[in-house]
Amino acid sequence: MNDHADLHTLTAAYALDALPEDELLLFELHLVACPACREEVEDLAAAAMELATLQPLQAPAAMRSRVLGLLASIPQPQP
Repeated sequence: MNDHADLHTLTAAYALDALPEDELLLFELHLVACPACREEVEDLAAAAMELATLQPLQAPAAMRSRVLGLLASIPQPQP
């Protein structure tokens, strides 16, 4: 990963602490000189933290049977 443009694609993985060590070191060096990536990482990290605090919604009770009924109506390919 030596191409400068490719480093810009790593912001989400960096914000989620999902980069392998070799890319992590390169990206952290890149962050020093790239304000756009720093801002994007900050925004993505904030969004990830906010998403982590959300509580799951309860689906309506009839939803499972409706979805299963719809799936059953879809023709299945024959092997």
